[in-house]
Amino acid sequence: MRAAYQAIACDYPKSVFPFMPFQPRWMAGLDLHDRGIFSALLEISWCVLPPCYLPDDPDHLRRLLVERYRHPSWDQPVPPRVLWRFRRDPRQGLIYFPPLWHAYRYMLRAEHPDDVLQLSVM
Repeated sequence: MRAAYQAIACDYPKSVFPFMPFQPRWMAGLDLHDRGIFSALLEISWCVLPPCYLPDDPDHLRRLLVERYRHPSWDQPVPPRVLWRFRRDPRQGLIYFPPLWHAYRYMLRAEHPDDVLQLSVM
């Protein structure tokens, strides 16, 4: 059986960082199906403008998942267990995953490319 989520390169050509920092512990407590959805949402958020943000509309998120990954099992609402991990930014009306947003901000402030590698040991 084919996996629902397959990691792909960011398709935003002007991305400052083509790779996405990821900590497996972010998925603690999620079942296999929810892990795939959560990981895919993180990847989408990394590849859009503004980086790290997603629409605050579960139906829109569902459509993004289906359009990007074309997996029929994802054509249903995003589970609440996944959505509660995101926070809403009241100024922008968008949602974001705080650890990924903090990693992005850290990467922007890094003075040397090697500084970005420090994320792997944090």
